[in-house]
Amino acid sequence: MQSQIIDNWEAADEPVHLKTIRDRLLRNQHRASRLLGLYQKILALSGQGEICRGSAPVPTPAPMPPLAEGIDADDTSEQTELRLSGLVVKRGEKLTVSNRIYAAIFNQNWVEKALGDLRPYAESLTAWIVSNCQDESRLLRGQALEDAREWAAGKSLSTQDYQFLAASQEAEFAQLRDREEQTQAEIELLRRENQLLEQLTAEQKLRKATQLKLWREERLKVQIFTVSSALLISILLVAFWIKPSIEERNNKILTLSLFSETLLAADKKPEALIESLRAVKEMRGSLGVTSDIQLRVLTALEQVVYSFNQRIIFPTSTTKLGLVTFSPDSQMLAIPSDDNTIKIWYVNGSLKAILKSNSAKIRSISFSADSQRLISVSDDNLVKSWQVDGKLIQIYPGQNDQLTKVNNQRILHTILTLDGAMFATANNDKTASIWSKDGKLLSIFKHPSQVTNISFSPDRQMLVSSSADKMVRLWKIDGTLLKTLKGHKSAVGIASFSPDGRAIASASADGTVILWNLNGDDLLAQGCNLTRHYLQVKSLVNQSDRHLCDGISDGEKGRSPEY
Repeated sequence: MQSQIIDNWEAADEPVHLKTIRDRLLRNQHRASRLLGLYQKILALSGQGEICRGSAPVPTPAPMPPLAEGIDADDTSEQTELRLSGLVVKRGEKLTVSNRIYAAIFNQNWVEKALGDLRPYAESLTAWIVSNCQDESRLLRGQALEDAREWAAGKSLSTQDYQFLAASQEAEFAQLRDREEQTQAEIELLRRENQLLEQLTAEQKLRKATQLKLWREERLKVQIFTVSSALLISILLVAFWIKPSIEERNNKILTLSLFSETLLAADKKPEALIESLRAVKEMRGSLGVTSDIQLRVLTALEQVVYSFNQRIIFPTSTTKLGLVTFSPDSQMLAIPSDDNTIKIWYVNGSLKAILKSNSAKIRSISFSADSQRLISVSDDNLVKSWQVDGKLIQIYPGQNDQLTKVNNQRILHTILTLDGAMFATANNDKTASIWSKDGKLLSIFKHPSQVTNISFSPDRQMLVSSSADKMVRLWKIDGTLLKTLKGHKSAVGIASFSPDGRAIASASADGTVILWNLNGDDLLAQGCNLTRHYLQVKSLVNQSDRHLCDGISDGEKGRSPEY
């Protein structure tokens, strides 16, 4: 059996059977890594495979391994496809290898070789494992590491893959830390030199105070020039060293946030939460962090926190693309419904009032500057003034709405900045655009589906867009995509920033309004509530990370998850 079938199966596979199983696993390169990773989890329960534990890795497959207990069957598309290949079967509530012959032929060594053919970093990984995971020159860095992370995103990989990618990430972090320490040492040297220069200048002033008046005045002019020059030189030197330091710190913060996103995509929620908290703490203690990096870090933390907790979702009775409007004080939301009413909600999810219009469908809502009144416009062109407690103040006749066009392109929605320096448009060709006030095109934002709404951030540095593909997207005003927010189950009709920039509200045709939290203090408090116990009890947590939440208020107590 061993020599005729297992060791020589490809030549002896007549009629073709085992090759068909192999081809079903490997025919789709993108899904092959998922299927192999899932199959590898089943094999791992039998003790096969290799990992780095302080000695040279030793493969441990047996010629005829016993069948493993298997993994829990959940009927996902990957498990279904793996079962259809014939390699595994469902026994009871477990997914196991079909038989011992399959387990011996398609063993860990075969899986590793197949994965190696798919990995873009296979040669580096093999060399690293051969070195007992000690040769750091084999680790990935820079673009190679970024490419590997993109390839690994969403895939189920082996333990060696995750060890290798984590070691590569840590090596890159270490390099960044070394650069930061070097920069700090140079700044400290510069500070000492500046102190010495100030001491010398003070001594000169003291000696010249005893000289004759005319000579003192002449020397005073020289001193003023000397001090001014020294100060200018000091400012230039400090600027020369601090600017690279700010850039290095920005890169470090962004790297921590990206690593958190990668861990969350790999379903490593506790580790993703720790990295995201580190990024926010690092951002809080840094100067010159750009607004787009701040938003990227906060949205990353928001995604991790609300993978544990439930977001605030406001139910509505609308079946069409909805409207949602923040009050200027960022404390309330106004949401119209199909029954021609307007509901006023507090941002904590409690209902304040219901405004009963008793007319046509509401198509526009605006709050007054003091957040105490609002104006509604309905399809029958009636303009109504309300108090936020639901009392109708007055009804005005409206004007007929007209179609707006820019450069012969139909505009579905438009919004201006508060100073009128530029405006943005949502177009019917799956794009949004930013224009100067004199009509010059500044930026284009391409979407995969119809854009339904756009809105500027309060500082005018970013834009939020909603679209028919159920997504909310955050952009820099130069057209760079920062983040895609996923949560709606149907087309999103509107998305906008709160006036204080600490939240985004989006309304969808699925009848819900989601409040996306960008409040750094609140997210830190929630994140620390979720992970405090984990930081204290898990032995693998770094000693410095155990104090990550020191000084962070408990805020609103939430249930800590079980890890």
